[in-house]
Amino acid sequence: MSSANTIVVDEIDTDADKDNRGNDKTADTKDAKEPHQVESEMEAKQLGMGYFKGSHERLDKEVEKAERDKFLVEMDERDDPKNLSVGYKWYLTILSGCQILNATFASSVLSSAYSLIEEEYGKSQEVVILTVSLFLVGYIVGPFFWSPLNELVGRKVTFMSSLFLFVIFTIPCALAPNMACLLVCRFLAGCCAAASMVTSGGVLADLWDPVRRGRPMALYSLCPFAGPVAGPIASGFIVDYASDYKWVYWAQMIFGGVCFLGVGLTYPETMAQVILKKKAVKLRKSTHDNRYHTFSELNSPPFKEQLSIAFNRPFKMLSQELIMIMTSLYIGVVYGVLYLSFEMFPYVFKGSYGFTTWKTGLTFCSVAIGLFISYITNLIFDMRYMRIAKQTMKETGERPAPEIRFLPAILVGGPCFSIGLFWFAWTAGRTHWLAPCAAGVPIGAGVVLCFISLLSYISDAYTLYAASALAANTVVRSVFGSVFPLFAIKMFDRLSISWSGTLLACIGVLMMPFPIIFYRYGLSIRKRSNYARS
Repeated sequence: MSSANTIVVDEIDTDADKDNRGNDKTADTKDAKEPHQVESEMEAKQLGMGYFKGSHERLDKEVEKAERDKFLVEMDERDDPKNLSVGYKWYLTILSGCQILNATFASSVLSSAYSLIEEEYGKSQEVVILTVSLFLVGYIVGPFFWSPLNELVGRKVTFMSSLFLFVIFTIPCALAPNMACLLVCRFLAGCCAAASMVTSGGVLADLWDPVRRGRPMALYSLCPFAGPVAGPIASGFIVDYASDYKWVYWAQMIFGGVCFLGVGLTYPETMAQVILKKKAVKLRKSTHDNRYHTFSELNSPPFKEQLSIAFNRPFKMLSQELIMIMTSLYIGVVYGVLYLSFEMFPYVFKGSYGFTTWKTGLTFCSVAIGLFISYITNLIFDMRYMRIAKQTMKETGERPAPEIRFLPAILVGGPCFSIGLFWFAWTAGRTHWLAPCAAGVPIGAGVVLCFISLLSYISDAYTLYAASALAANTVVRSVFGSVFPLFAIKMFDRLSISWSGTLLACIGVLMMPFPIIFYRYGLSIRKRSNYARS
């Protein structure tokens, strides 16, 4: 194998915690994967093979066979995106984050224009809210198309094709003659925007070694929340000061167009599988020898089978994996509350305090402050993780157990989320407007810290199957995000804002033990998993 591959395999070898090192010789290993099996999975992945369906024994044999294959095309140091300059990698990380920012900004930017949409099309508020809900339903449907396409053609083509279609479907939203046309185009735009959810996370894995991925992941993880928060702020000014409220659509189109140009002009392909395929094509052409090939060309199933895997595996993991069930449920509730806040804040600040549209949008700045605080907090936890990782790798050659990723959610995220909701519930309409507005700070911080912790754990716990695990999580949280706004106004009217907020806070309290359970019993749970590494 090439030296570059060997380095990568050494850096992303199996994780284990203290119970799995040194003294745990007598532990039951029937359900656990052997270290050489996990290493083979990592070798296969680095060689560009993402849909292996055979047994671990067959995978071992295929990798051993590949090591003796002189016509196998491998990743060398010059090809490996991880060897790009640090500054360029950060630029590509930010560019990938902008794709998420564009998608999530578009999901919420209509929230301040509901009354004008109601007036134009003569529909009720419940129907108009579907412009957000159906966009998020697109997040559920889209990944099942974009995920296998991403594996087939790579990150750049997926980014550019999805951004182009996103802009195309946003144009008729502004020109829609009726509500049905608007809703259909919003759904299709959401399907296209979902590509960034599938592709952007993979870019981080392409560029950064696992131990050094914490800080880029923290910045990247802000984007799914910064976008929805920026949407109402921007649309508030558009509605009150622009010549036409439909600039909320043109703003989406401009943002998507800028992202399209950024990817087209400055983004190199970073996906190992596609880089190797292009390298193999060049070698076959320059040498006139068709024996040169990649590991994926010999071992990947047909595209039709890849589609089947992309459809079935996420749902299989959701139904069989305790890790996926509990973490997806927690993230789903947190995400749902974020989108519910786009109804909750206007309900309070317009209804109880008489704010104008743009002033109501500015109240989301408190949530944005919470996002920034969460980023700083996560950096502190990541510095601790880096110290532990360096010490553990020096002593054992292994990274720390993935359960350490739960600490931000356990110590800060979960408590902040519930405290912020209680705070908002019992100050809204009862005190000065600054009190409920300030509650957005712990809500924003709690949402992001829970999201970062749980998503980082999923990525660390599921190695070869991380793409399917993240796709499953995207589906669940998008379901919650699309459903919560639909019942928000009726819940506030019937329960009052105080008891509605209390109900949501209590749900948050009930879910706080989830990461604690995994932090304590994560290793034994992973040993019983068919997909998680142990």
